[in-house]
Amino acid sequence: MSDAQDVAAIQSYLKNAQPQAAAFVASSTTTDTATKVAWYNLATRVLHFVSGDYLVTSLADARALRDEFNAMVERLSPDLAARIAQAPPPVVAPPSGGTPNPLFGWLSTAKDLAPLLLVGLIVFELEGKH
Repeated sequence: MSDAQDVAAIQSYLKNAQPQAAAFVASSTTTDTATKVAWYNLATRVLHFVSGDYLVTSLADARALRDEFNAMVERLSPDLAARIAQAPPPVVAPPSGGTPNPLFGWLSTAKDLAPLLLVGLIVFELEGKH
């Protein structure tokens, strides 16, 4: 396996594990402030790394980031690593295409009819007063 493949594998691992750890930190009432600050600093670097914005070009840098992440996971909770390993893979949302319901499609074209409907409402109100 080449270094680039190893870096990609580490990116994939962190991409799937980071949201689990972030959810734990967000919902934890016992995590102290210093640990949360350290987590958010690390999480920012991890997000940049998995999105390709981070300047990790070597396998050693990728491994160091992964090891730092794993150490933080252990610091957050001893059983968090097991929860991350057992978490289901993320689900990709289906692409949006078209309108989900014909009624919604009609409503999107009704905005062109708004002036006509307004005139009709005014005429109806005026006829009702006579």
